[in-house]
Amino acid sequence: MIAVLGGQIVDQAAHIERVILVQNQSGQHDSFFVTAQDFSRCEQDLRAAGLTWLGFAHSHPDGPATPSSRDREQLWTGCLQVITNPRHINCFFIDDMRVVHSVPQDNTVPPNNTAPPDNTAPPDNTAPPDNTAPPDNIAPPDNTAPPEQTDQAPAAGATA
Repeated sequence: MIAVLGGQIVDQAAHIERVILVQNQSGQHDSFFVTAQDFSRCEQDLRAAGLTWLGFAHSHPDGPATPSSRDREQLWTGCLQVITNPRHINCFFIDDMRVVHSVPQDNTVPPNNTAPPDNTAPPDNTAPPDNTAPPDNIAPPDNTAPPEQTDQAPAAGATA
């Protein structure tokens, strides 16, 4: 499962109001790739509905609903990353230094220009740097699509 997430951020809380499923173009079970055309279409649909692009969702059908090592290296930073498996749904934020932060149950997004709360350490228990914060604008520029995923280059997709 791969999806583009849309909604609003109100009082630093992300409200996911639309989930748009997209086709996995990677052809692989353990990775995903979203085409520029699919991403652009989803972004246009969200804007037409008065919503903002918030991030992506993908599944780890055979693994934990936490970022894999490839996820940590290749997923887009500065947006929500929802990861599911048959038993769990978890939401994360990856900052520009590639540090993973869990998004609290109340859906609060770390405020701009401040460090996330102390309880949002990444799953490997490495404390985030004190200066981590999402960018002022979490949406990519118009008509920007996730780069093609390879083992060497960053991508919007990643593996379980």
